[in-house]
Amino acid sequence: MKKLLMINGSPRKNGSDTVVCDAISEMAKRYDYESETVYVNDLDIKGCQACMACKKTGKCVQKDCMNDMIDRLKGSDMVLFAMPVYFGAESAQMKTFIDRLYPIAACEDCTAGGAKYNSTGLSGIGLGFNWILLFEA
Repeated sequence: MKKLLMINGSPRKNGSDTVVCDAISEMAKRYDYESETVYVNDLDIKGCQACMACKKTGKCVQKDCMNDMIDRLKGSDMVLFAMPVYFGAESAQMKTFIDRLYPIAACEDCTAGGAKYNSTGLSGIGLGFNWILLFEA
């Protein structure tokens, strides 16, 4: 069974992004995907310190959940980012989460376990005031 990891960046756990994630989860079952939703607002994430240590190791030196989250992203067959758009940008929670994904792109001596994470493989679909970003590993 393939893995779909959905990252919900809304501060509202029962908001429209959850409705979208739930619908996609149901649809994914028909395509043999096991899905899981992570609510960014429930995570303990510190802001990026721009120390650049991750460029050498592929891991962040901060002691929070993000190294584990990056491993979970890499271990997924597909990742979906769902978030509201506030003042023309992603939620503050999702901005912090995305900033902390820097080790995936910045590591000079690392591979992502064969997965390809780059902006050319990212497609965005606007849904009203929400953005759903989906990319396949």
